[in-house]
Amino acid sequence: MSNFTERTVPPDWVEVQRKTFTRWCNQHLRPTGRTLQDLEGDLHTGTNLIYLLEELSGTSLGKFYVKPRSRFEELLNVTSGINFIKSKNIPLVAIGPEDIVDKNQKLVLGLVWMLILRYQIQKGNKDGKMKSAGAAKNELLEWVKNQVKPFGVECNNFNTSFQDGQVLSALVESLKPGSVDIDAIKRVKKDDKATAFANTKSAIGKANDLFDIPVLMEAEDLVYPLKPDDLSVMTYVSYFRDYQPKDKAPVAKAAAPAASSGAGAAKPPATADEINNSLRCLVFGQGVEVPEIGRPNEFLVSIYHSSDKKPYDPSPKDKVTITLYEPTGDGKFKPIELPNVSPSSTGQGHFKTSFTPKQEGGYEVLVKLNGVPVKGRGRIRVRSSENDVLPSASATGVDPKNCNATGEGLKTGEVGKDCKFVIHTNNSKNEAVKHGGEVFNVEILDKSGNRVPNVIPAVTDNQDGTYGVTYRVPKDGEYKVSIKHGSAGTPIAGSPYGPVTIHPRSGNQIPIDWNNVKIEGLNTKVLKNKPESFKIIPAGENGKKITEGGEQFKVAVWALDPDTRSLPVTVNDNKDGTYTVSYTADEPGRLKIAISGIDRVNDGVEKKVGTYDAVCAEGELDENNTEITGDGINGPVYAYRENSFVVVPKDGNGKFINIDPQSDLVISINDDTGKPVSGLRVEPESEDEISKGYRVFYTPTKTGKHKYSLASKKKPFKNFPRELEVVEKFDPTKSYCEGKGAEPKVTTKKPMEFKIVTVDAKGNKVTTGGDKFEVKLKSEDDPSAKEIKALVRDNGDGTYYVRYSVPKDGKYKMAVTTHNGTKHIKDSPLSLTAGVGEDFACLEFASFIGEGKPLTSTVENFDVEVKGPNDHFEAFSTTDIDIGRYAVNFTPTSGPGTYWISVRLQGNHITNSPFKLEVQGYTNPAAQREGATESAVRATRFGIKPVIDGKTIPDFNPADWTTEVRGPPKLGHKLPAKLERNPDTKQLAVIFTPEHNGLHEVDVKYKGKHIDGSTFALNVKTVPGEPIIDDNDLYEDEEEEQKPAAAAPKAAQTAAPQVTRTKFPFTAKDKSGKEIRTPVKGNKDWEFAVHGPTDQLVEGSELTEPNPNSANYGVIFPTTQGNGVYKITVKNKGDHVQGSVFRVQVGPAAPAAGAPAGSGTPGKLVQFPIKTLPEGGVGNQADWKAEVLGPPHRTPEDVVPGVQLNFDKVASGGPVGVIFQPRVPGHHKISVTKNGVPIPGSTFNVNIPPWDGAPAAPAAGAASAPSAGASTQTKTKLGMRREEEEPSVTKTRGPAWRPIPGASFARFTFGEQVDEEATNKKLSELPLEDLEVGVVSPEGKEVACKIYEKTGVIWQPQVPGDYEVNVYIKGRLVASCPWIVPVSGNQDDMYKSATVKFSVLAKTREGKLITGKGISKSMKGGVKGPNGEKVDCKVVSSSEGKGEEEGRFDVVWAPAGPGTYEITMEHDGQLVAGCPFRIAMGESRGAALPQTAGARTEEDAVDT
Repeated sequence: MSNFTERTVPPDWVEVQRKTFTRWCNQHLRPTGRTLQDLEGDLHTGTNLIYLLEELSGTSLGKFYVKPRSRFEELLNVTSGINFIKSKNIPLVAIGPEDIVDKNQKLVLGLVWMLILRYQIQKGNKDGKMKSAGAAKNELLEWVKNQVKPFGVECNNFNTSFQDGQVLSALVESLKPGSVDIDAIKRVKKDDKATAFANTKSAIGKANDLFDIPVLMEAEDLVYPLKPDDLSVMTYVSYFRDYQPKDKAPVAKAAAPAASSGAGAAKPPATADEINNSLRCLVFGQGVEVPEIGRPNEFLVSIYHSSDKKPYDPSPKDKVTITLYEPTGDGKFKPIELPNVSPSSTGQGHFKTSFTPKQEGGYEVLVKLNGVPVKGRGRIRVRSSENDVLPSASATGVDPKNCNATGEGLKTGEVGKDCKFVIHTNNSKNEAVKHGGEVFNVEILDKSGNRVPNVIPAVTDNQDGTYGVTYRVPKDGEYKVSIKHGSAGTPIAGSPYGPVTIHPRSGNQIPIDWNNVKIEGLNTKVLKNKPESFKIIPAGENGKKITEGGEQFKVAVWALDPDTRSLPVTVNDNKDGTYTVSYTADEPGRLKIAISGIDRVNDGVEKKVGTYDAVCAEGELDENNTEITGDGINGPVYAYRENSFVVVPKDGNGKFINIDPQSDLVISINDDTGKPVSGLRVEPESEDEISKGYRVFYTPTKTGKHKYSLASKKKPFKNFPRELEVVEKFDPTKSYCEGKGAEPKVTTKKPMEFKIVTVDAKGNKVTTGGDKFEVKLKSEDDPSAKEIKALVRDNGDGTYYVRYSVPKDGKYKMAVTTHNGTKHIKDSPLSLTAGVGEDFACLEFASFIGEGKPLTSTVENFDVEVKGPNDHFEAFSTTDIDIGRYAVNFTPTSGPGTYWISVRLQGNHITNSPFKLEVQGYTNPAAQREGATESAVRATRFGIKPVIDGKTIPDFNPADWTTEVRGPPKLGHKLPAKLERNPDTKQLAVIFTPEHNGLHEVDVKYKGKHIDGSTFALNVKTVPGEPIIDDNDLYEDEEEEQKPAAAAPKAAQTAAPQVTRTKFPFTAKDKSGKEIRTPVKGNKDWEFAVHGPTDQLVEGSELTEPNPNSANYGVIFPTTQGNGVYKITVKNKGDHVQGSVFRVQVGPAAPAAGAPAGSGTPGKLVQFPIKTLPEGGVGNQADWKAEVLGPPHRTPEDVVPGVQLNFDKVASGGPVGVIFQPRVPGHHKISVTKNGVPIPGSTFNVNIPPWDGAPAAPAAGAASAPSAGASTQTKTKLGMRREEEEPSVTKTRGPAWRPIPGASFARFTFGEQVDEEATNKKLSELPLEDLEVGVVSPEGKEVACKIYEKTGVIWQPQVPGDYEVNVYIKGRLVASCPWIVPVSGNQDDMYKSATVKFSVLAKTREGKLITGKGISKSMKGGVKGPNGEKVDCKVVSSSEGKGEEEGRFDVVWAPAGPGTYEITMEHDGQLVAGCPFRIAMGESRGAALPQTAGARTEEDAVDT
């Protein structure tokens, strides 16, 4: 018998898909020993996702967190996985790392489906390209059609076509003819679900047994649903397409003799290297899936290639051994080498064996090939039950030849009634077996020996060595019973049994009309624990009454709450043609009752009678105990607003009962004229807890008495009907408007705002919301103009926010109404005059998560920043317009132009932020009124949030707050400033009038403590035509530099140098590195002196006070001794501060002999620090040499003269300084050697910005220097953009990333750089959310860029030259920035070959050249790719000069893709000097583009 009626409720497609996809994942995770139980829960950490991707692709994803300890680490794992998926051109639409970490079920299923589509359904694509799901579906469907067409079976889709078992059975038959009786299966009728279930189950089992196709789906997943899940079916069916029988397997290549081996040469056995690097193994089979104690469990081992998953073709000399590690119970394992390991016929590279477990536990499997372990150890979990009875050690197996069957069902029976018999099992010694677990296949045969269709015997394992069998046949006659054991199908003794005589049925002989079966007495409302019964009354054709029993009816009753489960049901044959069904519901909730019967006339086909819904309650509804509560039924009740009350139905014992509110409650509410109220509806009070009752909503549309009637279907509830007075919540005639938007004069096109204040009849303000208002404006000048409808938002406190905008000047009437537009509030309609008013700008934006849910509840949760032209930050206010809609309002004080509004949430930009707003037609009304000139300095308002330690300060007592503004022309120059607070936005504004353009510092303190963000940096430009002044002393971490003297007139250039006062800034630290922050004035701890080029003391020098809250001091001295090096000594408490004695070059250094004089004014003196010293430290200073090459780096004339080395700071742990004075701006290369060997990092790169009077940068092939303001010293706050294409916690600066088609890419990896200023860690070790990256072009413009490989940046250069890469840590620029990345102007010609050659002048660490003929063969090269992967390379003698005979070698490799490559070279186990070298490979149209990103090239080495 079929167990069809055990599953009347169809399964949810989501659960079917989850089960199928989970099993598919587990198939591929087997080699890792990992198993998914909960798809979303087991993928959300990213660990299993990465393991899965590595198994699918055969590619390592690199390092990841195996056991992530935080959400951040989980996001990193998942991000790595998603980036890898995208790198394989697998589309992921709207799926981000957060979705996987947050266990978003549908998106997790979507991600797994894309993997199935790529690696399962489309894995056979010859071109390897990803096809669309539709194309892949059509291709697979066409294959199925061609496979089943010869058997006369049609397949039109991947859902309903698979419900009757015919397509699956035909697929099995197509792969192995003779395995399925396809003709018998085709005769099954479409509505015979029982037989369809049996046939489908049989086809799935045979596919697993014969072809090792995994059981991804169950028969119930295909037969029962109204429409099976297409994606699950496609996944399962694809395994049939991919099956290759052994006689059809593509083994020709393996069998063919190798050309070099000669005819008949045998394939050599696998080597240890091949096994370790190329092969993996997989353990599978029934003995792994469902192993049983005490009996042999056969399983298979597959050995395959890890790269392409193809099976390994074994050599005759290969030897496979399998060791089973059996648990001993004390936490240890006992190794057992399994015997009889032999090749399996299931597929190439498959080996079979078996084991007999004696106890439950985890067994480990180790596979060896030729004595070498194959990666992919398997695990087998053996479980036992309470009924397990271990057989004796002498006899454990079942011998089919000694098994037999007994019972009446093997002799006689009756049509339509159960025929029963029992199978008895014995072992080879004919001893009775006392345990279950065997598999028997029982079939009923006709006289000719053919299986009787639609008769499926039910076999029950009694767990004692016996098996009960029950079957029914639809027709009388003689039959035989075939009984076979196991998958081998061995007949037991006496099989087939028979003949079995089936007699005609007794009782009813009238065929049932299945469309005329009546159900009598079935209650749809039942009580808990109360027995229920109803009758089934069948009738014959034309309603003919049936008076005899003998029919078979099946009834299933399912309780759906709280969990779906079946209830016990009995069907009693009353022998009078009726059948009584009895059951008892044991829990309150929903019920589903399914009734079907067996059509004995139609070969036993099951006929559906009907499916019925019912509800079980604790008891009967008691009108006196039912609770009805709430203001909506007890008062006060308000007109024109929604009121409500709650009905909690209870029984006579006062317990809650579940009812159908639509049919069990009779509710009417009418006004004094008998008119019903509007909006009457009933909803569950709580979806999660139905026991809270049902809430009734309604909206009265008039005041006065209303009649309330509440009743059950039997009688009214207690205290009903009743009357209630409906009143007004507020008095419209006393409610009013307040705010600028309600004043007589408003501004055209500007969003105007006001609020409605509701007041009750007694004149008290209403403090709760819930009323409805309409605000409409109508032009009085143009009656045909469209009516303007304002936005109205309920604030929930009795006030209502209103926002509108009028499009043009003129007179308007504004009506503010309520009560469905029937009543005006006080003073409505209002008269308004719109015209030009104050300057304004407004940005409105919306932000939702989806399905109408706002990103945040209030705009106050956003971090907003408004930046106008010239990087001027504007004061602003924010407004909550409506749910998910917000506004930023500000006065554009910087004039017309482009304004950028940044909106961030938790540090990240929202979508499309920063927003671009073009402000037109700016005028300065104050200037016009007062007759001020265009160059007049405007007052500046700097808006800030009053936040300290992350908390907003609610109060504003002016006595607690202080502010100070310092600005140009000189650091420390204080400007008058005051603080104001906006009462609406709670933001502070610092108001001051700058005297000059440029960088200003703004301090804001609360009770003497800096608020968050203070000191603020503000780049002010209020005076047109005046350049921005960058104050060199604004930041603590600037390099030492000297302010240049003013350029002398041409006629006076030969005169004596002009005496100027020069300031030298420094950071005061003691020997331990601790900052010194003590005042100078009156402090005897400080000593200083300045000596000029003549070594004479410089008079008139002074030591300045430090900057506020810093250790930044300065020494100001006159240049009375002319140009040259001035020495500055600074001591505190008798000890030198770090860096003292300082050396400062004033004026140009003496030119080198023969060097041409530069044109124009020389640049500032540059001191470049070298912080990484070679082995052995400084040593002899005379061994050091430095050279600086300026642009365009072509001729000896580009060498900068007068380069000096400064070792004064080395003793106190400071760097070696390279001091030079550039003659032209642009990219300079600094080469430093010790004993002729380049020190680590040489050649260094530094970009020199232009200066006043600087000569023009070289034109031919040289990089354009950045414009003023784009140098390394410019650290003004810039807008950040969150990467949108690939979510990343690292932020970028500059315009939005929008890739330019066809343009080349440049990359730079900064993860190995060290934050020496603070953390002393590599940047790759810092939290990514702390990092921010920006790129500046040679023209000084910010370049759109994005993050790649976590700590790298990519951009598209539009002009050749030197690009600056800056990295910020929590807004602080890394001290070694900017890093200079030169980009060639002829990218397409730079690299056209498929390989890369990197030339090295090889020297030992001692500086000795490595030379010799043929020595390149002993040189060992190494190349690591962008992800740390090993890249094959070779070392050859260089083609330049005499090559290896003079120490020149080339490392040659083929780059796999763009990114930074690391090159090493060894000789006699020692790295050559300068290793490792790095080179960045970019992309260009049709060719790879090598770009040096701080890398040494051969040219650098040779020049050094």
